[in-house]
Amino acid sequence: MSTIHVPKQLRNAHPLVSATQRFYESVRPDEDGRMRPGPKKGVAHMIVSRAALNRALRVLQAILREAERRGYEVIPSHGFESTGISVAIGGHSYPIALHELHDRVQVTEDDLKRWRKAKEWQLRWHPDLKPPTQKSIPNGYLKLISPSWHGGRSSWSEGPRGPIDRKLPQFFEELERRVVEDDRRDAQRRLEE
Repeated sequence: MSTIHVPKQLRNAHPLVSATQRFYESVRPDEDGRMRPGPKKGVAHMIVSRAALNRALRVLQAILREAERRGYEVIPSHGFESTGISVAIGGHSYPIALHELHDRVQVTEDDLKRWRKAKEWQLRWHPDLKPPTQKSIPNGYLKLISPSWHGGRSSWSEGPRGPIDRKLPQFFEELERRVVEDDRRDAQRRLEE
């Protein structure tokens, strides 16, 4: 299996990577520390912490450059199930997104105080409302997502079995499998018309 190089630094960024980087500079993290803006055309949809942002951008850079090296088109996307950026192959479009995984940990007393303050009015009407016992914290591991509507693999996560870098060739193999299947479905549809 071939390897796909993820750069150690982000230099000569792909225009869509640069647009994503500029967009995320103004996004505020939510209570679990990850930034989660909605999809925006021409900006990769990512749910990551500030600490993981640079690495996620470098992984995105590797994906987009490899797609173009293979002769595929990288396009801004919008609409149903859009993630802001898609890889287009032979008339088919495959959206991509990156998410940072998280761990569940016990809430602290300070967390409970913040929860009670945020839920002050709700607790007045529902005093039996149960406080959370756990919270999510980002763990630095990334997951590449490309929704699949007709079966096949749709996510590649890093973890104990290796970094996301080693999973990128599998991602491209899946895209190529999808193209064959999508072409077959299109041909079948044309025959039935």
